Amino acid sequence: MSHSWLQLALMMWRQSLFMELKDYVTDALLDLIQRERDGIKISTTIIKGVIESYVDLGIDEYEPSAQSTAITGNANSRDKLRVYREHFEDRFIKKTEEYYSAEASNFLQNGSVVEYMKKVEKRLDEEQNRCGNYINEATQIPLAKALEKVLIQSRLELFQNEFGGLLEQHKDEDLARMYKLCERVDRGLDELRIALERHIAKEGHAEIDKVTEQAFNDPKLYVSTILYVHQRYSKLVGEAFVNEPGFLQSLDKAATNFINKNSVTLKAEKHAASKSSELLARHCDGLLRKSAKLPEEEELEKMLDDVMIVFKYIEDKDVFSKHYTKMFSKRLIYDQSASEDAEVSLINKLKQNCGFEYTSKLTKMITDMQLSKDLCGKFRSHCSDTGKDLGVDVNILVLTSGTWPTMPPLQVQLPEKLNGCLEEFKAFYNQKHNGRKLNWILSQSRGEVAANCFKPKKYLFTVSFDKKNIHNLKVS
Repeated sequence: MSHSWLQLALMMWRQSLFMELKDYVTDALLDLIQRERDGIKISTTIIKGVIESYVDLGIDEYEPSAQSTAITGNANSRDKLRVYREHFEDRFIKKTEEYYSAEASNFLQNGSVVEYMKKVEKRLDEEQNRCGNYINEATQIPLAKALEKVLIQSRLELFQNEFGGLLEQHKDEDLARMYKLCERVDRGLDELRIALERHIAKEGHAEIDKVTEQAFNDPKLYVSTILYVHQRYSKLVGEAFVNEPGFLQSLDKAATNFINKNSVTLKAEKHAASKSSELLARHCDGLLRKSAKLPEEEELEKMLDDVMIVFKYIEDKDVFSKHYTKMFSKRLIYDQSASEDAEVSLINKLKQNCGFEYTSKLTKMITDMQLSKDLCGKFRSHCSDTGKDLGVDVNILVLTSGTWPTMPPLQVQLPEKLNGCLEEFKAFYNQKHNGRKLNWILSQSRGEVAANCFKPKKYLFTVSFDKKNIHNLKVS
């Protein structure tokens, strides 16, 4: 059939039959669709054919002539669907809202909210498929909005009331289902975010309350309790709420709440605000200090990542730095670091989080240790090359003033050979670094004492250079 004959046929169909029968035809279509929604099998071919004729009537009505096209351009695609929209889509959307509003009310009289959400998911899928099978694709968006209005938007309060119970029962799958439904409507997630924040904060406080007495002086227990709560809800936010920014913010706010002010910090009274910072620094010291049971490298790195999770939330990061720097210096001075790589790794993590300035002293302290090791090697080579027998083996650390924590001076009378050794090193150092001044910090020094009075066994004791122990350091 030529284009002109097709137009003529459509015009006759519209004028002679359609305008007279349109209401009856549309009623019949809507009745068939309702029967399908009720689970009755129908012939969708008939519906599809009639709907296509509705669309064709609109296209014919707005088919531009060659002359008008040249002047005004193509006819608006929405105008071409005017007949379809006026005589089918508008009534279809209205009937859809009525049908599902009634179905939702009837279902919720006896059905649970969880089962209702499952039914809504099923209905949304069915309607999407229906639109793809025989209803014009232009109806997809208004149909979805109508369904969301009657099935979700009007039931938001119901979902919000159920949300807390699902959290309490750890119903992650149902929480994910609720999220997917509520995120489809405007402001559908607002109350859920608020409820999640409150719930996580409550859970965090409850878990810490269980271990308050022990955790007050047990950094490992304190940090592990915090991580237990955070990891549980970090997993929930990631899997059920697909790391939606608002839910991530709820997690962050809740963690900040229960980490910085809880039963353990309140027990510290005057130091309540800094207690979490102190315990986290002590936990780091426990991880990085030499011990009988050292974790594998990968396991230790994972533990340091966990440290940074808690560090992110502590409010007084300067107090953490103060405690951490003090304990870090002792690990370096007394050779108690379990792993230099791990020490550097944590410093880099802190730098990434807080910037270069926050970790500059820690980095300089590591540099001092590396330079001291190199300097001691050169000193021993110097003594060997010049034939000087010091009579004692010493390891000297040259620490930059202002970088390390303040260390108290100690005035003691050293054994002659040890004193001579230090004077020799001082002369060697001054030759290389003219103008610098060495101040001996004997309060941080240690010496080894050999005990031969338990024969046949021999013991080595490490003692500090205080006035009580210095007389034991007899160098012969």
